[in-house]
Amino acid sequence: PALVVIDAKTGHFVTDDARNEVTAAGEDVFKGKELVSLWKSKEAVPFDRAVFNGGQSGFSIRKVIMFFLSNPVYIVGMLYFAKKGMKYLADLGEEDEDEEELVRGEL
Repeated sequence: PALVVIDAKTGHFVTDDARNEVTAAGEDVFKGKELVSLWKSKEAVPFDRAVFNGGQSGFSIRKVIMFFLSNPVYIVGMLYFAKKGMKYLADLGEEDEDEEELVRGEL
């Protein structure tokens, strides 16, 4: 879902990142008023000159890290699966060694 802010008087484009900004403001009335005043202070441009970024500020490693740090259960889950994956790879290596020993012993 996207939320685009347009100037009520001119109908010109203000921002397409409103969804993220509103989410960041949350239920704080003061932050909400600051956000509206920020939108009013921005220069509105016609839609044909507007730069749309889809409400995304781009991919960054910081976003990925913050996603996982937002809930410690994600970190525990990652550690669990990493440990299981390492054990699986170790078991595969042992099977390969056993097969090589069998081949050498039979020759």
